[in-house]
Amino acid sequence: MTLRLFPFLAALAAAALLAGCANNGMNGGGGGNYLTDQAMEQRVHTALDELPALPMNRIRVSARDGDIWLHGTVFDVTEQDRVVGAVAALEGVERVHDRLYAPQQGRGGVSTGM
Repeated sequence: MTLRLFPFLAALAAAALLAGCANNGMNGGGGGNYLTDQAMEQRVHTALDELPALPMNRIRVSARDGDIWLHGTVFDVTEQDRVVGAVAALEGVERVHDRLYAPQQGRGGVSTGM
């Protein structure tokens, strides 16, 4: 009888372990939320892809707990404002850390809170 229960108990334990791992990646709080942060980075990339005439290979995006960091070079301040505004408008974005550089104006390093 014990040998018949072993596969069932092993499967049950594995399912519980996997469910616990999935919850840890999606919960809020400190320590970084890998799945949530990765999903937010993808959301930002998708929004920036929709902006006309913006080569995405010039902008790097990172996210952590609702904060978004933008690094790279944009053509001018107008493009910089467009990028930061598009990201700040996304659901789930708490703050945008603008580390974009606009060579014509020498502007960069601005943080905006939502």
